Amino acid sequence: MATPSTSTYDYRLPIADVAKRYLPGDGDRFDQLAGIWAVVFYALFAAYLAGYLNVWLFGVLGVCAFVRNFNALHEGFHAKRTFGTWTWARHLFVVTSRFMLGYKALKRNHSEHHTWAQQPEMDPDAYLAYGSGWLALFNAITQPEQGFLRYASRRGLGRDMLGILFRHAIVFAAVAAIGGWSGMLAWVVVTRIGNTASWFIFDWILHQTWAWGRFGPPGMPRPIRVVWIALFGKENLLGIEYHYVHHHYPFVPGSSLPALGSELGKC
Repeated sequence: MATPSTSTYDYRLPIADVAKRYLPGDGDRFDQLAGIWAVVFYALFAAYLAGYLNVWLFGVLGVCAFVRNFNALHEGFHAKRTFGTWTWARHLFVVTSRFMLGYKALKRNHSEHHTWAQQPEMDPDAYLAYGSGWLALFNAITQPEQGFLRYASRRGLGRDMLGILFRHAIVFAAVAAIGGWSGMLAWVVVTRIGNTASWFIFDWILHQTWAWGRFGPPGMPRPIRVVWIALFGKENLLGIEYHYVHHHYPFVPGSSLPALGSELGKC
C-alpha cells in the first residue's frame, strides 16, 4: 500500500543542471500525435459499426489507440509550450464520459499532482493513489465523473467547464444516434477500460512502495517490453519504468528517461 508522506523529493541532481542537458519535448509533436490517435480511435469505431471489425478486435485496437492518445496528451502536458499548427488537436479527445474534464483542467490537475505528490491534502489526484487496491480500482473506473465533480467543487463551473460538458454531450448523442445501444455499449466499455487501466497503473500501482523510490527500471522481461511497445508505444513503457524519475524531472521527455535514470542510479 502506498504511504502518504510530506517528505520532499530526493533530488540527486540539481534541477537546473538537468534542465540544461535534457531539453523538454516538442509540444506540437505531441499535440499532433494526440490528434492522430484520437482520429484512429474514431475510425476504428466507424469500422466496427460498418462490420469491418468484430467487437473483440475493436476492443483491443480501440484500447491501444485510447492509451496512445492518453499518453500523447500526458507528454504534451510536460513538453515545451507551443501554439503551433497542431495546437487544436490537443482538444480532440476520445470522450470517455459526458462528465469528463477538458485539456486545460486535466493539465492543471496533473501539474498539481506533480507539485504535491505524496501530500494527499494538496494533490487533486490523491484519491486515485492511496487506499486498498479495490478502492483504487473503483476510483479509477469512476475517474471521469469523480475528476469532474472534484474539480468543480474546488474551482466552480466556469464557462470552459460548461462548454466541455456541452461538447461531450454532443459526442455521446452522436455515438448513440449512429451506433444505437450496441454501439454505445461498445464505446463505453472500450473507452472505460483504456481510461481505467491508465489511471490505475500510473496513479496507484506506480505509487506503491515497491515502485516509489526506484530510479531505475524494475527489470521487465524483454518479451513483455516488446509486446507493450507494440501495443501502447515506447514512451508509455518508459513512463512506467521510470515513473519516479519522471516525477522528479517532469520536463524531461520520455525518450530521455533511461539516460537520466542511469545517471541518477550512479549518484
